[in-house]
Amino acid sequence: MCASLRLLSVAPTLPSPASGGGDEKTLPSPADAEGMTRSSPAGKDEEILPSGANEGDDEDNDRVLDACMTHRAQATVRGFTIAEILVALLVITVGIVGIAALYADRVRQQPETRYQELAAELAEDMAERIRATKEGTAGFATTIGVLCDPKAEPTLPHDRAALQAACWEDEVERSLPSGLGTITRDLSTAKPTYVIAVSWSAPGQGAASYVVRVTPE
Repeated sequence: MCASLRLLSVAPTLPSPASGGGDEKTLPSPADAEGMTRSSPAGKDEEILPSGANEGDDEDNDRVLDACMTHRAQATVRGFTIAEILVALLVITVGIVGIAALYADRVRQQPETRYQELAAELAEDMAERIRATKEGTAGFATTIGVLCDPKAEPTLPHDRAALQAACWEDEVERSLPSGLGTITRDLSTAKPTYVIAVSWSAPGQGAASYVVRVTPE
């Protein structure tokens, strides 16, 4: 319907026979002919009142044309809205995928980080004990054959140090996957130095260790 409104009705013009083609007469359209006078067979002109058909048709055409233009404008706006929604959904999807990837990477790294922190705490705890011990520090490096017994109360400083080291080794084993805690004495230095090593091996991450060197005062 909207396309048909573009076709304009033009009244054809024909040359007048009396003027030999010099003057042109416009043939009235069927609608306009109702508003003109026509001759009767008796030679008398009959006056016909003009009707408002043309004006009514023009108004109807204008209304239809306005409706078509409004529909096209709405369709264009609706198209832009859909495009904006699709772009927004794409941006949101990319953001969600990125957040999920970061979260998954953090979850994979979290156990390893926790093990490192725990190993550092265990090693530093034993280092503080060695620094605080004034006598019998050599017992920390001689835990062979010593069992952890929280109720035991050794009298000798050497034995008390060995008992503390044995209980600490058990704590490392319980706290870390495949955990192993060792205390060795390095006699190559001017003052005896104790090397505290905490090792573990988490599934899928391989072996790792945390080492601290302590020289008692």
